[in-house]
Amino acid sequence: MDEIRYYSTYGPTVLASNERVPDDHPLAGRSFRIAMPEAGRTRTHPALRAKSPLTLELRARLVAWAARTIALGTRLAPAPELLTGRLHDIASVLLQVGQLVYPECVPAVVRLLQGKQAAARADAAESREGRFVRALVELQAEGRAPGGLLGMEQLVQRLSVGDNPISERSVGWISEAAGARSEEASGPQARHHS
Repeated sequence: MDEIRYYSTYGPTVLASNERVPDDHPLAGRSFRIAMPEAGRTRTHPALRAKSPLTLELRARLVAWAARTIALGTRLAPAPELLTGRLHDIASVLLQVGQLVYPECVPAVVRLLQGKQAAARADAAESREGRFVRALVELQAEGRAPGGLLGMEQLVQRLSVGDNPISERSVGWISEAAGARSEEASGPQARHHS
């Protein structure tokens, strides 16, 4: 199916688990993770059950709110254009619902999300791909890329950190993913266009 289908929603989906979602799992980059610490000695409320009176009351109130909102023709306000990329995509509905239901919370949520975005950018800069781009820029600035060409050995040396060497094959995969073109297929003399 080549066509994207869009659905109207009135709130974000919540997934709960007692297992930690690994950082490299697809859900990690497509959701907000909220760690729920163990209660320890703190007194907690009993878990809600699907048929409990409180759950049924909350569900009825949510359904009534959605029906009123639809009947009045209320539209969700556009999400503020304060975030970019995937974070904007997954936060938009949260911000839209927040604006409709509890507008006072939106500035605090935006600040939280901007902090998350800044942290993600810092993490990306230290990823292999981020280090690859930084190595290209540094080698060009040092004049070690005549005609925009870099040797594979230069990249391997620059990207190998301490006890964490990187193979030519890995550099090749990273450069291919980054869209760098290679003049020769393999070997230390392979040249990459930066």
